[in-house]
Amino acid sequence: MPRRIKPCYLELLLEIGNFSHSAQLYRYIYLRKIYLRKHPFSRI
Repeated sequence: MPRRIKPCYLELLLEIGNFSHSAQLYRYIYLRKIYLRKHPFSRI
């Protein structure tokens, strides 16, 4: 079930948030999400 994956993903993000470089990681994920929305056919 996809519902089971989401809590694990959120827990993983919370664990990553404990590190000092979490801000850069969040920004990278956020910018990558925006980039993939603007360029859906390109793959990173």
